[in-house]
Amino acid sequence: MWAGVLVHSDTEYPCTVLDISELGARVEVAKIPARPSLVKLRCSQFGTLEGWLLWSRGEKAGIRFHLPPSEVFERLKTLVPGLGRKNPATLPAAETASTRPAFGRVPKPGQDENCQKE
Repeated sequence: MWAGVLVHSDTEYPCTVLDISELGARVEVAKIPARPSLVKLRCSQFGTLEGWLLWSRGEKAGIRFHLPPSEVFERLKTLVPGLGRKNPATLPAAETASTRPAFGRVPKPGQDENCQKE
């Protein structure tokens, strides 16, 4: 968790950065601006990131960053352990319905064993 500031329409709201990834952040802030709103998240660890305040529940809110994930990743990679471990370049190719196993379902006569019809 890091101390930060959420900036909305030139008003600054002290906040705590609870979670952050290359796509966005979850923050805790006492007064949450109306959503959806264009905001800036400022923190001494990573600087300022602009994005949209998309959701809020109680004192917690979610921000989706404007920058491409690759640019945010470059800023955060040394700060956030495990960031980028789901990088598409390192994951196996996505399975398709025809290559997924049936997971214990018994196919009906005439059905492909890997493609179930309900």
